[in-house]
Amino acid sequence: MRKDSDSVVDARAFEALCRAHIAKFAKGAEKYASETQLTQRVDQWQEKLEPLLAEEEERPEFDIHKYGREILISVEEALGQDQSDEEEILPVKPRVVDFDNVTKDCPKYQVCRYFLATLCLCNTGNVLLEQDGISTDKLSVKLLSMDHSRPMETYQAPSIVEENV
Repeated sequence: MRKDSDSVVDARAFEALCRAHIAKFAKGAEKYASETQLTQRVDQWQEKLEPLLAEEEERPEFDIHKYGREILISVEEALGQDQSDEEEILPVKPRVVDFDNVTKDCPKYQVCRYFLATLCLCNTGNVLLEQDGISTDKLSVKLLSMDHSRPMETYQAPSIVEENV
């Protein structure tokens, strides 16, 4: 009798061992499937991103000061053209140009660069951004000064100034 009970115990132990291995295999297979889906999504994302990054590498470097100078020149040229056209009508023409006019000949990717440079020019007091009160999608640039300085080149933090005193 003992042999039958030993074989029953062995069968139960073997069955428990098999269940444990099957459960472990199922967890591993589930983990593999989820990692495979993640890997596929990452691969798809990389396939979309790589051409964009390669295209970005071909573009000129973003120099905010260069863009700022270009904006000031563009605004001044546009104002010169506008003023010569309407000199007889208005004695003093406002020094305002549409932002669309500033960015009319540039590629789409440069519009945000020009906008950021324009914001910096606002900060330094060179231009003022104005919006038409009626339309929210019309932005104008008002020329205040052509003196394009770089305040961050001479800026010293207050803690540095205090040390030098």
